[in-house]
Formats: sequence, structure tokens, C-alpha cells
Amino acid sequence: KGYTEIKREQKFDDSRFDVMARNEEEICFVEVKNVTMKEGDFALFPDAKTERGRKHLETLIKVKQQGMRAVMFYVIQRQDVSKFGPAQEIDPAYAESLKKAVDAGVEVIAMMAKVTPEGIKLVKELPFEIE
Repeated sequence: KGYTEIKREQKFDDSRFDVMARNEEEICFVEVKNVTMKEGDFALFPDAKTERGRKHLETLIKVKQQGMRAVMFYVIQRQDVSKFGPAQEIDPAYAESLKKAVDAGVEVIAMMAKVTPEGIKLVKELPFEIE
């Protein structure tokens, strides 16, 4: 909310982000990842090693360092979890990059989605646990 211009697939540095939003006060880059993996009460990302995912996180850090808003947005496509975190055992390098991104001020938003044949509806934000 609050952005007057929204564009998809916008390039920044050596990455292409899903969304760039702008208003008179700020520019915001958003990368969106779909989450389907579950372990216990946790929704986890990634479900396989992802160099591209790490690259997005590193570039989001650059976005933040240049004074813009940077958001990593996870869409959790299941309703049998209560929190979100990185899949440390599957891709420890991604988990470490995510921690560095959070420490640098990149925002992490994890939203549970209800998926039906009619569409996808975001229903609630889940807590994010890095460790």
C-alpha cells in the first residue's frame, strides 16, 4: 500500500526482481519466493540448493545499502504450518545469506496463502525464525 507506481520484473544491478514499487518518499524492490516445504510446524525455503536465490539476497542487500527498501517476500502455499524459516540442512549457504540480509536491514515477510482452483488468497503473516 502507499505506492503510486508498481512495475514487474525490474532489473537492479545483476538481478531481476519480481516487483519495484515507488512513491514520492522511496523505492522498494521485492523478490517473491513460493514455499511448499514443511517440517514440523515450519514452512521452509528452499527445498533445493539455490544459487539464484542467494544472488537475489545479495542484491537486496545492495538495494538496502543504497538507501532503498528491500523486501524478501515468501508465499507459503500451505495452511498446516505456524512459522517460517530457512531450510538450513538443504542449503546452508542460502540460510547464511538470509541471515546476512536480515542483519543488513532487508525485510522478510512470510505470508500464508490459501490456494484454491479459483485463485490464491493471502490469509495471514507467519512469524519468521532465522535460527
